[in-house]
Amino acid sequence: MADVAGRPANFWLQSNALLRKNLTFQKRRMCANIALILIPAFFCSLFAVFQIVVDVYTSKPNTKCGSDPAEIGHFDESCPIPKPPEWPALLKIPQE
Repeated sequence: MADVAGRPANFWLQSNALLRKNLTFQKRRMCANIALILIPAFFCSLFAVFQIVVDVYTSKPNTKCGSDPAEIGHFDESCPIPKPPEWPALLKIPQE
């Protein structure tokens, strides 16, 4: 590559040309650039709203551990089990 004076183009001249080319290309694709910014922002806000809804639902007193299942109408699955059963298939080790 040579510039106007016949000398080889240095790093800064090539960087400047590449930057100008990319800026021109980005100006032509304005809709794509807007979509690249708005789509992740939309999904982040959607997940944030979903997290708020889940937090509001789980903070109700009838979803806490120790609630009476008859009052709730269902068993709460988020409470820890005091003595979980052992898994027999995992505990059967063959004898040597």
